[in-house]
Amino acid sequence: MKIRTILIDDESHSILLFKQLLSHFKNNCEVVASADNLKGGIALIEELKPDVVFLDVEMPNHSGLEIGEFLDGKFDFKLIYLTAHSEYAINAWRLQAFDYLLKPLKIEELKSCLEKVTEAKIAEKAALVSQSRKIVINTQEGISYIDLDDVFYLKASAMYATLYSAEGEIVISKPLRDFDYLCNAHFFRTHRSYIVNTEKIKSFNTRFGATLELIDGTQIPIANSNRERLKTFMKNKYGLL
Repeated sequence: MKIRTILIDDESHSILLFKQLLSHFKNNCEVVASADNLKGGIALIEELKPDVVFLDVEMPNHSGLEIGEFLDGKFDFKLIYLTAHSEYAINAWRLQAFDYLLKPLKIEELKSCLEKVTEAKIAEKAALVSQSRKIVINTQEGISYIDLDDVFYLKASAMYATLYSAEGEIVISKPLRDFDYLCNAHFFRTHRSYIVNTEKIKSFNTRFGATLELIDGTQIPIANSNRERLKTFMKNKYGLL
């Protein structure tokens, strides 16, 4: 689940430095564009629909704090201010900024910020899935809308994942981690290679190593580190003892 990012800063060396820092998180974060002024940044936001906008405050012509005036106060992205001036923090929070980072930026602070963004994205996506009861999959043939109730499990295969449902198998050109948001619903990651619909579990077997048997007879491995977590999850959700 890559975070699509736009950088807006009037100082070219700041943009270059920030891109270098973000490169440490290239598996999770993608810089789709950058701008050196607010109006140019607004145009990019409207065109590219980013997940996150990192925005400087002090810039020529328009301050970063004026962004709400250009967008009618409606942000379809996470707004994160990046500035050397801590005194702007209160105004940033009033604008419902997601975070506020001080220059010179420390990599650990950026890492923490990106982790919060990822957690928020997972929660938002899980909420949408929970409401719609469907997941949307892009395939070579087009777009598939799959009922959650029909999904048995997902299995990792290198940078791909395979979804197994009542309708058959679908190979997806995304890693399994992109579906971790399902675990906020009634799915559980039993193993690094498996995410299972717990409503399809028939039994929990420990005789020959921990495995799950699904209602279609499929055997799913459970990592040792996940055994007790799974038991707790099942007990809390289904009242099992």
